[in-house]
Order: sequence, then structure tokens, then C-alpha cells
Amino acid sequence: MPNRPQSWAAGGARRWLGIVFYLAALGIIAMVIPRLGSRSPVAIVLLCALAILTMKVVERRVQRWFRRWAER
Repeated sequence: MPNRPQSWAAGGARRWLGIVFYLAALGIIAMVIPRLGSRSPVAIVLLCALAILTMKVVERRVQRWFRRWAER
């Protein structure tokens, strides 16, 4: 089998770093929100940030799925 191009390897590393960053942010937010209270402005900002991160991840997955579907 031929070796994968370096750009693929870099993309894989970037993807794993993104996943690690997202999980770390999720863990930090999950630990901080109960201590702040549900009506705290900081809690609301953190929940909005988590929603935006989740939306971006889902958007990229859906975009990748549509791209593969269009290639078929």
C-alpha cells in the first residue's frame, strides 16, 4: 500500500487535537456550571460557547457527509 500523503497525516492530527480540545472544554464547562448557578451570566455565556462548539462540530460532520454523498 502506498504511504498516505503528509497532508492527510496532518489533518488526522488536527482532527484529534480538535476532539481533545472539545472534550476538555466540555469537561471544564460541566464542572463549572453547577458551581455558578443556572442564572449566572457566566453560566449562560459558557453554555452558549458550548452550543457554538457543538454546532461547529456537527456542521463539519454534515458537510463532510454531503461531500462524500455528492462524490458518489
